[in-house]
Amino acid sequence: IGDVWWVRYRPVSYRLESRSGSHAEFEQMVRDCRANGVAVMADVVLNHMANDWLVSPYEKRNWVCSAKEENAEKNRTTSPCLGWNGTIYKMREFRSIEGSIERHHFHHYLGNDEENCELPPWSLNRYSCDLFNLPDLDTELVDVQKMLSKYLLELYDIGVTMLRIDAASHIYPASLASMLEPIPLDYIVQEIYPQLLEIEPLTLEKGIALGAITDFKYGQRISQIIWNA
Repeated sequence: IGDVWWVRYRPVSYRLESRSGSHAEFEQMVRDCRANGVAVMADVVLNHMANDWLVSPYEKRNWVCSAKEENAEKNRTTSPCLGWNGTIYKMREFRSIEGSIERHHFHHYLGNDEENCELPPWSLNRYSCDLFNLPDLDTELVDVQKMLSKYLLELYDIGVTMLRIDAASHIYPASLASMLEPIPLDYIVQEIYPQLLEIEPLTLEKGIALGAITDFKYGQRISQIIWNA
């Protein structure tokens, strides 16, 4: 829970309930859009979930929630980490009415499912390390792929026909393909940063095979054209 934009990119479950509205309200919005000839794109986060840092209240922002003991000096509180739809969670453990996402569903060190490598530094494996301390879903696991595919299929059944995939460059293309293949979407765009595309030809090749890729330099090129006109 929090009032900053990036909270939306830290999911705690895959229920269609958020500060934007309820499942029923989302269904109605999509239905109204489709009835008026407007296609709907969903911005989905499949790579990671939320960490155990509070965002709200502001005076405790970045405190660790669901801690084992209260310790103001170390910015730790036993108050539970809580999502908008009532999901109670802690680092690498998420409990909601539709089921649990446990530690083994995330990438972790061998023999230690409580910790994992972190990005940055960018020299580490971007597919299996935690991006900015956000627990990295093990999207190579069949169970995780099924869970995420179920979420995407629910969106499609409601009427969503296009997806923007956040942090797509941190998911193995083969894993992403396994999740997307069963769903006949009209359009997919993946967030992959241009620095990777410039030095990794295979990333570009595999990304294009799955769908479109965010062109972060589009605005720069347009401004340059206008400047030179």
